[in-house]
Amino acid sequence: MSPTRTGRIARRLSVLLATLALALAGSALVAPAAVAAPHAGEMVPVQQWGSSLGSANGRFHYPVGIAADPSGYIYVTDLGNFRIQKFSPTGSFVRSWGSQGTAPGKFGELSGIAADAAGNVYVADNSNHRIQKFTGTGRFIRSWGSEGSLDGQLQNPNGVAVDAEGRVYVADTFNDRVQRFSATGVFQTKWGGTGTGPGQFDTPRGIAVDAHGSIYVTETGNHRVQKFDSDGVRITGWGAKGSAPGQLHTPFAIAVGSSGSLYVSDPGNARVQRFAPDGTPLGAWGDTGIGSADFTNLRGVAVANGRVYMTETFNHRVQVFRPAAAPKFSRAPSSTAKKTRAYRSYVRASGVPAVSRFTIASGILPKGLKLSANGRISGTPTRSGKFAFTVRAFNGVTPSALKTFTITVARS
Repeated sequence: MSPTRTGRIARRLSVLLATLALALAGSALVAPAAVAAPHAGEMVPVQQWGSSLGSANGRFHYPVGIAADPSGYIYVTDLGNFRIQKFSPTGSFVRSWGSQGTAPGKFGELSGIAADAAGNVYVADNSNHRIQKFTGTGRFIRSWGSEGSLDGQLQNPNGVAVDAEGRVYVADTFNDRVQRFSATGVFQTKWGGTGTGPGQFDTPRGIAVDAHGSIYVTETGNHRVQKFDSDGVRITGWGAKGSAPGQLHTPFAIAVGSSGSLYVSDPGNARVQRFAPDGTPLGAWGDTGIGSADFTNLRGVAVANGRVYMTETFNHRVQVFRPAAAPKFSRAPSSTAKKTRAYRSYVRASGVPAVSRFTIASGILPKGLKLSANGRISGTPTRSGKFAFTVRAFNGVTPSALKTFTITVARS
């Protein structure tokens, strides 16, 4: 066995051992501390699907990569089931395709995934050392790559991204480089090389393209993100091993939001970090565990439909987050009632998360009426007059929303 081959195997083993160590650390769970109410704009969990190991539709066995197409459909690489699963934006199963093997349309160890402007899907077929391209319905189109270090060859590719011109960028992980291909798989250029210097890589994993054509690459070995132009000229970079804001611990995937913000899965810190395009830290969320908004072996990240979608390999699930939004009232109760006549009306408000209850913050309802937690005001008024009261809509976001209403009760 050649020294180069031996070195690659040793590096891959070290990465697998590091992943296992992170998983074991996450398995030593303790009771969660009290969590402060989120403020508006902070990310909050709104949905999850999967949640237990399995092979049925919608279940996962080590989900890794995740991507969205222009229509908002979500694609997940389901590593242990050797398949791609497609979901609606809200997590309803649509279809799946793939099985274990080396033939076209079959998969080895799956990793990253991306979609182009036409809705075609590109998959990093890691252990088969190739990229496979499909339609959004799973029809095989083509593949390219073979094991090696020559131009166009790949060594355990992990990340894949597509720019507005249809060019495909691949994080060629154990060759420590990025390769760019045409939409048909023709090699165009490459950059990188093993090292810690600017423009060099140590185990590049995630890759993303922004609206301006800039390329972002995460490196698990160097614990950083580097930014390049489409020809591989380095623009900037940031990150160092650690847990402070802006520091990273084995960053894996990266995705670009509609505003240009970057979302990086930071599994060694069990969190997602958000950055400006120049690397300025903008916030983070997550903790080690199995609960909502907790992560165990965090992997893929995608941004679509006003949401951030995350995969967790050892929790076998997708979690979905949105920016918290304080409630806004959308419906007032009927302002008139009659004494001794039955009354029923509703207060309505919406927020992220959804409003969980309504309460009277001040003032009084007409005697005989009461406000239920779901916003229903009902009962039979027993006193005439004009009554003012303030309702609080609560969804856990600070600050909660208040609004004053009046009900005039006429004599029957």
